[in-house]
Amino acid sequence: MNAAKIEGPVAITWESPNLYSSNLPPGRAQKRLAAAIVLTILLVSFLIAGPLSTIHPGPRPAFVPAWATAMFVNDWITAILLFAQFSVLRTRALLVIASGYLFTAVIIIPFLLTFPGLLEPGGVMGGPSSTSAIYSFWHAGFAVFVIGYGLLKDVDINRRFWHRSVNAGITMSITTTATIVALIGLLCIGGEAYLPTLAIDRYTYSPLWWNYVGGRILTLCMVAIDSTAFAIRFTSTC
Repeated sequence: MNAAKIEGPVAITWESPNLYSSNLPPGRAQKRLAAAIVLTILLVSFLIAGPLSTIHPGPRPAFVPAWATAMFVNDWITAILLFAQFSVLRTRALLVIASGYLFTAVIIIPFLLTFPGLLEPGGVMGGPSSTSAIYSFWHAGFAVFVIGYGLLKDVDINRRFWHRSVNAGITMSITTTATIVALIGLLCIGGEAYLPTLAIDRYTYSPLWWNYVGGRILTLCMVAIDSTAFAIRFTSTC
């Protein structure tokens, strides 16, 4: 995995982990960008929940399928590229973040199947609360994967790398991710009658979502954005 030692200048080959951005520590510019994104999210959230909360734009039926298709293609390609990078570097962190993008791609399928008015007036399956519940699991789940990536990225060298075969790692990742999505679908679709009311209609979330679910997802996302610094603080206290 590492370049062989030689006398004189250090040789860097294409196999050197430092040639991959996923293994580089964040610089000052990246940290400032993360802070700017967090502040922007807070500002936008304040505007949406405050001054702009009374504005209700008209429905755009083509927006959801176009947006979901773009998300599916983007996340699927990203997952494939990260799995390919894992096959070279074999780090557990890369396997986790690749699984995260695979998760976001696959969970779009049950989201679209339950979305009211997209394929059927009431959705192909599920009920009014299914779509909002899947959406919540979708965004909270990806943030957890990103935090896991940050925690594993700089752990002890003996635990950083995947020691089994690449095929076994990728197969385990795909199987685990598909199982998680299936369980979420089973809970949100099969158990829809037992879910809290997170949406009033297809366009409006209920106060329950804004007061309890949305804020926690926002917190997870902000922690995920700063996951590298979070991992350093976490591991230094354990």
